[in-house]
Amino acid sequence: MTSIWTFLQITIIALQSISLILYAILPPPWNGTVLLVTVILSLLVACGVWIWTHRTSLTSPLQQPFLSSNSLKLFEQVFNDLPTRVYWRDSELNLLGGNHAFCRDIDIDDDELSGKSDDQITLLAKSRILFDRDQQTLANQHPSCNEEIELELSSGKRWVEHSSVPLYDEDGHVIGILGSYYDISSIKSVAEQMERAKETAEQANQAKGEFLANMSHEIRTPINAIVGMANLCLKTELNQKQKRYLRVIDSSSQALLGVINDILDFSKIDAGKLSIERIPFDLQDVLTSLADMFAYKAYDKDLEFIINLPANIPTRLLGDPLRLNQVLVNLVSNAIKFTEDGEINVAVTLLEKSEQQVWLRISVSDTGIGMDEEQRANLFQAFTQADTSTTRKYGGTGLGLAISRRLITLMGGDIGVTSGVGQGSTFYIELTLPLQDEQDTSHHQYLMQKLEGVRVLAIDDNLSTREMLQEMLRSYRVDVRVCRTAEQALTLYQESLEEQQPFDLILVDWRLPGMDGLAFCQKIQQQYSDEQRPKLVLATGYYVEELNDKARQAGVADILSKPYTAATLGRSLSTTLSPSAEQPRSVDEAHVRVPDSIRHAPVLVVEDNEINQQVARELLTSHQFKVDIAEHGQAALDAIAQKRYAIVLMDIQMPVMDGLTAA
Repeated sequence: MTSIWTFLQITIIALQSISLILYAILPPPWNGTVLLVTVILSLLVACGVWIWTHRTSLTSPLQQPFLSSNSLKLFEQVFNDLPTRVYWRDSELNLLGGNHAFCRDIDIDDDELSGKSDDQITLLAKSRILFDRDQQTLANQHPSCNEEIELELSSGKRWVEHSSVPLYDEDGHVIGILGSYYDISSIKSVAEQMERAKETAEQANQAKGEFLANMSHEIRTPINAIVGMANLCLKTELNQKQKRYLRVIDSSSQALLGVINDILDFSKIDAGKLSIERIPFDLQDVLTSLADMFAYKAYDKDLEFIINLPANIPTRLLGDPLRLNQVLVNLVSNAIKFTEDGEINVAVTLLEKSEQQVWLRISVSDTGIGMDEEQRANLFQAFTQADTSTTRKYGGTGLGLAISRRLITLMGGDIGVTSGVGQGSTFYIELTLPLQDEQDTSHHQYLMQKLEGVRVLAIDDNLSTREMLQEMLRSYRVDVRVCRTAEQALTLYQESLEEQQPFDLILVDWRLPGMDGLAFCQKIQQQYSDEQRPKLVLATGYYVEELNDKARQAGVADILSKPYTAATLGRSLSTTLSPSAEQPRSVDEAHVRVPDSIRHAPVLVVEDNEINQQVARELLTSHQFKVDIAEHGQAALDAIAQKRYAIVLMDIQMPVMDGLTAA
């Protein structure tokens, strides 16, 4: 008997320990379930031991185990050490027994509990919650588990997690209720504190968001004015020193604006308020925009800027072009920032294609300073740069890559880097993007028909650019040769004449070692007759105004802006080789022109800042729009009531009535 009792004690202690550990680890409601299961297992063990030791007395149906003094004593001994309050009732819901913890809670001695009704116990009589739940369990003959209730106990009002189960005899008749509860007041208090802390944090986050939004508006307004005025000044007659000063003002203002945008975007992502769109877009347009944005910066540092989009990659996709462009802008900006010599190469690779989607890798490689393993490990953390000296030398917030990673993650993609100290870096993003229902290949097919068999000589001193040009032109079925210098090109062209297979067109970079591109064109102009002379296309990393007249005098048919893209290159070659394209076009003619149909259209600008009003008026009138100004939303509504406008450009934050309310 002693060994059985020892086994019972060890089993109960083990179950109790496991219960407490699991209760602390598991979240609700599982922790409450663990407590109930522990109580039931303890009862089963105790019942099993009791039945085995009293097996001879069970033959009499009159001896009900839950009413016998021996059984009550056994149960009391088993459960007295449990922190869980345990009690049991008969079928009339009178209390038959409970452990020490339960008796202490209801302020009654252990030996006075048996046979008592709730009305006879002061604390239970005050509140019928416990009785009502047990009565419901008895009526439903179904367990009631993990219900949070508040009880008036000897220690005061306490929150408990209550469970009760019906007890059956051998014939399946309900003979009583086993109930238990666990004091969760401290847990609930902690949960309430956490909820209050969460609400406080949300309020603080909302206040932070409102503050950032207000500060964003207050800071952006003067910065936009500075940028706008600098751009307007750059369009006037200035000497080189004045232009240089204004470009410094413009670039510095743009840098400050970029810092503000980074902080705002990071705040939005951190608050989970930034969503990713799924709209139709053309990857070619994204890369063309990237080329336009960074052509001058790369040119200014004498870097070769290459964009390689193979013709076999579908470009009409579904996704968020704005956020994709934001990531690429950050990667290219960093590449230019940390590269003093060499090239920046943006390459698109098709990893996998199906009927519905494409898996693309877009990489941005540079020949810059590179990074070691430790620096790479910290790259994508917010407010962190590869080296503290980096911030001092190159500037920046350290937010760009952290934002880029989060954006790419929101798009369902991946971003990474390979790099070595002094070996440059390659940042890459991998995205799976759905295809649009129809891929427009008509333009490519048209260019391929016009350019098939055309002989082109391309001159560029950068190996990566030459390789890209070869691949790009061959996609149009062009018979292409490449060389590094103008001197080599003169030899190759002379040989082609002698072989009676002259080149139809020569594409030449303006900046070359030795003889530059313009001098090469002048040489061709002087050396060959009109019948022998090929069409000439001059490529430049950034448009220089005085180049137009010199190029025209040198017989240049077109000026092409670098970096090359398949669309601009194909269009330039096609137009140049057609009879209608004899005169050179300047680079700025590639920018969007206002169609004649909307020139002189009335435009209403709603803006409260006088400087921004002036900037908007100057920019719009320069494109021959008719501009009216309103200082706030109410003034805009009054103006619209009196006049029909083609478009209204409205600020959001304004006095009297804001833009959203007015809209």
